[in-house]
Amino acid sequence: VKKKLRPWTKTYCVVGMVATTRAMGLVELVKDKNKKEAEMEIALEVLKDAVSNGISLIRAGLYSNCIRLLPPIVMTDEQLHEGLKVLENAIEKANEKRINRLPIYRNHSQRSIQ
Repeated sequence: VKKKLRPWTKTYCVVGMVATTRAMGLVELVKDKNKKEAEMEIALEVLKDAVSNGISLIRAGLYSNCIRLLPPIVMTDEQLHEGLKVLENAIEKANEKRINRLPIYRNHSQRSIQ
């Protein structure tokens, strides 16, 4: 999980940070990465997209701007990678929407922060 999540902080403007401990993970979604401004709406958007594509997730954090990952112990590696891909696709959609719409992201390349 750690190897898959860590690059997301550099790849997506809306991912403020990721944290992992053993199998559990957390993805923080933010409006402004530099100010670490929490954005509950991004988390809800990502959650709805991912759930509509077959994975169960919950929001977490003081501002409900985080997605908590706690995969079952009996999950296969293939199932885990498939679920993480669904989540990443949902984050990518939210990221693209904001790059095209919000001025704070216009200085960034299409997908990443330099």
